[in-house]
Amino acid sequence: MAQDGPQTQDRVEQIARALAPHFDRARRKLAGQIAQAQDGHLIEQTEMLIFEELNRLKTTAQEVGMQARVEEAEAAFSPSGPAAKAPPQGSRSDHAFHGQWAGGPAGAALARGHRREPASR
Repeated sequence: MAQDGPQTQDRVEQIARALAPHFDRARRKLAGQIAQAQDGHLIEQTEMLIFEELNRLKTTAQEVGMQARVEEAEAAFSPSGPAAKAPPQGSRSDHAFHGQWAGGPAGAALARGHRREPASR
């Protein structure tokens, strides 16, 4: 882990709470499968069931952990965006196509009355 501060501990607790029902469900399912195995056939009858259940739990743990991190990031994100100063209207950064603003080369050509000739076929 990168840091072990109070924020990290809070994150650990939040993710642990989110994972708890999934671990409990898997624990009960595994206990049921082991309890139902016939005497002398425990490994044979439970090995793949346990393997598959733990793989599902691994995937679920990753998904739940990822979702918790996404929700944390979304909660920290300001919907109004960063506090950076917006450029004034009509500035070059307002235009997606370079040279298309009123003072740019294309604008100057239009002001002089120059037009491009269509391409020959």
